[in-house]
Amino acid sequence: PPPQLGRQEAPTLQRDAPSPPNAAAPINLFSSQRLPAHPPHTPGAGPRDPRAYAYASSPGEASKGSPGSVQGTPQQQVGGRNCLADLARAGDMRNLEKLALDLARLARGGDQEAALDLLTGPGGDPSSVSSLSSYLSHLSTVDGASENSNKDKDVSFSMHITTIRQAGPAAFTVEHVQSGLTDSAPDQAHLDAQLLVSLTQPLLEASGVRAPKGGQQSFTAELTAADSRVLVDALLAVCHHVKKLTAKEPRLLELQSPCYVLGDIHGNLTDLEFFRSRVWPNDPQATAGEFLFLGDFVDRGLDSVPVVAYIMAMKVLNPGKWWMIRGNHETREVNGNTEHYQGGSFLNQCLQAFGDHVGNVVWEAVNTFFDTLPLAATIDNQIFCVHGGIPRELCAHDASLDLIRRVECPLRSAQASQMVYDMLWSDPSTPEQE
Repeated sequence: PPPQLGRQEAPTLQRDAPSPPNAAAPINLFSSQRLPAHPPHTPGAGPRDPRAYAYASSPGEASKGSPGSVQGTPQQQVGGRNCLADLARAGDMRNLEKLALDLARLARGGDQEAALDLLTGPGGDPSSVSSLSSYLSHLSTVDGASENSNKDKDVSFSMHITTIRQAGPAAFTVEHVQSGLTDSAPDQAHLDAQLLVSLTQPLLEASGVRAPKGGQQSFTAELTAADSRVLVDALLAVCHHVKKLTAKEPRLLELQSPCYVLGDIHGNLTDLEFFRSRVWPNDPQATAGEFLFLGDFVDRGLDSVPVVAYIMAMKVLNPGKWWMIRGNHETREVNGNTEHYQGGSFLNQCLQAFGDHVGNVVWEAVNTFFDTLPLAATIDNQIFCVHGGIPRELCAHDASLDLIRRVECPLRSAQASQMVYDMLWSDPSTPEQE
């Protein structure tokens, strides 16, 4: 396993329970519900545990045990009238994210009762409403210890850990290692990518321990109708974010070692999970080195949708460590060839998962992202990485890698350039084989 940087692991949420038979229709997460009073806090008892704001189900439960202790479970988290919208208007992005993710998790599991408890409090009356504004005000003032208490302060985090080593009697070396922290709160792109990972990673983990349920050949088929709707919105949002990143990257990436180079995934969740569990088991930011994928993310395998969703989301979350170049299957003429690849076609899988209209929208959005992918990479200026083969144009005596750097972006059709076509398609061969 790769070396891991020292880092405290984030708590893991309990895995979703299987959907019960005849599960109720998905709940509208944005309905008006009541907000219980904020749990009391004993003065002089020290800072309140911030989790109490999110997970105390009622004032009575919050006060049990020692002051500031957390009672109940995430399924007892408090809600509020138009809570998601109100938290967004108040700028309380952290509590907004917690509430939305917990609601999505319960909805995916088909647990209607727990979702209602989350929105109204156990046994709560949805029609009774307390003051959300006073609650938000309380969050920002109690003990100076609430999650919003530093909202108006200039708080930033170092993106690097600085290590100083003595290299000699009077010489020192300074090394900067990425800390995994950002110098600001997560933006919308990161929130959309985190949501997409939360939808696809359970499928990844399942693929590593069992076969698809019910004799199915695809893990994508296990998504509920509610999951599929959330997945579409998250996919389209992340497509928009990720193509803005890759469109700014050079057509020839110049990377440094250590770097993990990973080959074709081809819509195979089991292969992707093999890499994830062994190369970045905790998180790419906690793994030394960078990651380079050589293309062909879709087709052939039957889970192209969650594979490409996960790959794109990880690029948004790790833009300086996660790199991708284009393969021949990242073109419309290949991943849209339903006659040749049939059930393994990326287009067919989009249509099957989302229906004809939405499926075509998702397929085109992902291909628009593919149009911006870099075409090749070098590592330490010594190793040349490409999906297909070395084009003849680069074999000329006066050739330069600048030929790759000058290729237009976005590039809708690889056939528009013979050099690009060779880089995506040509396998090494002898003159006799040609």
